[in-house]
Amino acid sequence: MADLREHGATDNVAFLLYDALRPERGDRNRRVLQWQPILIPALAYGVVEPLQEEILVELQWVAEFVNEAGWCQRIKHQYGVEVEFSDRREGLSSGYEFSLSIKGLQGLLTDPRAPQIVASLLKFRPCTGFVLALTGSTDRISFRNGGFVYAKVGGTVLKSPTTIEVTRLAAPPQGSSLSVLFDRTADARDTA
Repeated sequence: MADLREHGATDNVAFLLYDALRPERGDRNRRVLQWQPILIPALAYGVVEPLQEEILVELQWVAEFVNEAGWCQRIKHQYGVEVEFSDRREGLSSGYEFSLSIKGLQGLLTDPRAPQIVASLLKFRPCTGFVLALTGSTDRISFRNGGFVYAKVGGTVLKSPTTIEVTRLAAPPQGSSLSVLFDRTADARDTA
């Protein structure tokens, strides 16, 4: 490895990979997914060590990239649930970008996996408003940045006692559930 570094091979390999995967490529997502099995260990083991920060940042993005199908598969593997996006805005009120249906949760408000899935969702697909739905049920929770959180669970409509920023959902306390959003005492503790 030291010999490769000494002769500049690790930087040259990085430059060639960057050229193959650069952002301007029309078929970039397909190429990224094809190159990930090689690139990820090459970065980890130092076979690829770009000297230019721009190339390093881009290759790290490529290594971490996941498309929608890949994210859904990751969620199924991590949490044992199936998720499906719906981008149809005709069924959504203004301010909501998409809905995510989840199959396999015990309940949107009570299952501790729900906030973890929401946190992963917001990292994967940042947004200012979305609807979380339980597949096979009418249960839903709607989140809109700077607005109240509304839930319809078991026919009961709930409204959060305060408005929230969607970014607050990106780092939920471990073991919590989404019911904390509707609990006045929990909200008071969070702001104290």
